[in-house]
Amino acid sequence: MDATYKLMVEMKIRLAFEEPEIARLIFPLEFQEVNDDICMETDGKRLFYNREAIRNLTSDQITKNMRELKSAIEALKEPQ
Repeated sequence: MDATYKLMVEMKIRLAFEEPEIARLIFPLEFQEVNDDICMETDGKRLFYNREAIRNLTSDQITKNMRELKSAIEALKEPQ
């Protein structure tokens, strides 16, 4: 398993223990690597991440970014 992908999985698991409400939203998202100028984004189905950006973050910064996706995920799941 790729080291960056493994770190992303570990941070997902960390959220399960630290913030189960956010983990409930993050866990169903599939990881998808992108080469865009992003660090992390979501469309409500996938968690897009830039490998180079993730490599430059600490584990705390990665989980912070995952936490910040909460409102985006909730907004995407709201009925239009």
